[in-house]
Amino acid sequence: LFRSVDSCYSAGVSSMAVNGFLLNASTSTNIGHPNALKTDTNQDPGYGYTSQSSIYSYTKNGVISDNIFRNCVRRGIDSHSHERLAILNNNISDCWNSGISFAWSSATQPAIGTVVANNTIVNCSTAKSKSSAIYTQGLIDANYSYDNVLLDAIIKNNLIRNCGSNTGDGIINTRNGRNVTIEGNIIYGASSDTVSNGINVGRANDTSYQISVINNVIDASGNTNLSRGIQVYNANDSVVANNVVKLDHENANIGIYHVDASTTDYYNN
Repeated sequence: LFRSVDSCYSAGVSSMAVNGFLLNASTSTNIGHPNALKTDTNQDPGYGYTSQSSIYSYTKNGVISDNIFRNCVRRGIDSHSHERLAILNNNISDCWNSGISFAWSSATQPAIGTVVANNTIVNCSTAKSKSSAIYTQGLIDANYSYDNVLLDAIIKNNLIRNCGSNTGDGIINTRNGRNVTIEGNIIYGASSDTVSNGINVGRANDTSYQISVINNVIDASGNTNLSRGIQVYNANDSVVANNVVKLDHENANIGIYHVDASTTDYYNN
């Protein structure tokens, strides 16, 4: 659609109420308020790409591939709701809150059927109001239900370097969800701020289901802020297998941390 977008306030590219959407080989840079600071209480707006929605309409069958997103005040790629969205082979760097984020907005605004694969994410989620390099969730708290956490998501073969997360979360973070595969990703190093976990699954208040965390590599590369490899919190019918965790520093805490996840299987890690 676009080749180059620079210095926009809200978003470089936005879609809504479309069925069949392609954003390919474009560049979005320097998106957000020109006077925004990483030390601000909240970094918003500033999206390289965002999928907007209403209770009546949202993006369906979208592809975001081979793009560059750089220096976005909020997020490189963001979706407030969609059905079937492929995020492939993008280069995302220096996006303050998150590199890639997709989450349900309401019971009529889902985020279902997402593939996040072969992206490179560098120096993202480093501001005061940070999230994760890759972040996803269904609905939470009063809006939580088994139906409202269906993600049908694959997060696979992404390279993540020197990124951060909110305290207690993960550089890759499935806050809650159902049917999510996190496979073959490489997390290398961490930001200079608080990180905690390489991969986080779940939260205390909601149950997640059918989460697979397999064949990932988490290498702190000596960064003491990355103190845990994988944390699984309140996840059922899930599996954590064949992952490599390397925490080669004096602040190493736990390789794999299991919390209230009574039906998660662990093997060959």
